[in-house]
Amino acid sequence: MANDAAEEQTGSLHAQIARVKTARVKDAVGAAEDMAQRSRHFEHLQHSQTTNTVGQLAGGIAHDFNNLLTVINSHCQILLSQMSDGDPHARSVSCILEAGERAARLNRHLLAVSRRSTAEPEVVNVSEILQESASLLQRIVGEHVTLKTNLASDPPLISVSRSQLDQVITNIVLNARDACVNGGEILISTEVVTLRAEQLPRPELPEGDFVCAEISDNGDGMSSEVSSKIFEPFFSTKGSQGTGLGMAVTHGLISQNGGFVSVESEEGVGTAIRIFCPVTNDTMSVAASTSAPQGASGTETILLVEDEAAVRKLLQKVLEADGYRVFAAVDGEEALQCFDRHRGEIDMLITDVVMPSMNGQDLASRLRRQKPDLPILYMSGYTSDAIAEFSPETFQAGFLQKPFAPSEFVAQVRCQIDIAAEG
Repeated sequence: MANDAAEEQTGSLHAQIARVKTARVKDAVGAAEDMAQRSRHFEHLQHSQTTNTVGQLAGGIAHDFNNLLTVINSHCQILLSQMSDGDPHARSVSCILEAGERAARLNRHLLAVSRRSTAEPEVVNVSEILQESASLLQRIVGEHVTLKTNLASDPPLISVSRSQLDQVITNIVLNARDACVNGGEILISTEVVTLRAEQLPRPELPEGDFVCAEISDNGDGMSSEVSSKIFEPFFSTKGSQGTGLGMAVTHGLISQNGGFVSVESEEGVGTAIRIFCPVTNDTMSVAASTSAPQGASGTETILLVEDEAAVRKLLQKVLEADGYRVFAAVDGEEALQCFDRHRGEIDMLITDVVMPSMNGQDLASRLRRQKPDLPILYMSGYTSDAIAEFSPETFQAGFLQKPFAPSEFVAQVRCQIDIAAEG
């Protein structure tokens, strides 16, 4: 009996020791998992901060670049308008202008990648946008991957933010490139599809015709488990090399524009990402430059505010050549002083949005308090947080994104003055 009691006590002791060890192991595992989770969150924070820093840098560079392109392209257009058809220098100026316009498109992509582009819906032809982007995207993917297109020649129009669509396409193409580790092919195609309500992922989406843009690759592909998570924030198949934000942003941007994104992938075969945007009945707006007024179109007095000297001198020259009288100011303070001296003469304010000490909206607000019906035209080389916080439409003002053509500029000036005159 004594031996049985001793064995029972020993067994109980061993059980207690086992429970203690198990508890300690669980605590250790829990602590390790907690540390691993904290480490992942820290890595995500670092990636997010790095992305934001790069975005700020890219946005700043793009802003300065757009100012330069405004001067270069505008002077080329002015020279061409003054040259005869047989001028031997016309071809050279045309080549400069063509390169400048390509640089402007490249800059729009830079703004899209930096997530500092203007998010205004436009009625667009997706095939045309993708065709324009193809050469740039080929340079992005590199020489080891071939990029091909199979675009519908005349698809229906859609309403979407062009800058956001550029960002989405860039995100997907970069992912496709990374999946083609040993080289491969990326195909960008467009088609029109008709979808019924039961085929749509969200009940608020309208059934009917959609334009589908597909980016497919023959890279590594993904398992169904992985592909089901690619739109989740911070989920990445690239380990420490990825932020896990690209596809989440892609999903969010297309949803904001009234569409949706789907994915189809198979390991060892490849991946196809499809963007669906509903067809719009709206018509594509005609660029102002196609209906620009010829010769002098006004005699009004304009207050022009621009901190970049080359841009300020250019726009003053364009306005004066079109018949306007111009007071030019380098910043908001100088503009206020000028307005105080010539209040009864000034018929319109044209101002850059982001300037030192006083931004364009603050300046416009102060002048509107003194002259409520003052026509206003904003212009900017980039969209920062300061620009995103105001809406030209609600403030009854026009907006031009640099770079713009002189003809587009004077057409907008005339438009804003006429709208104000009509009351």
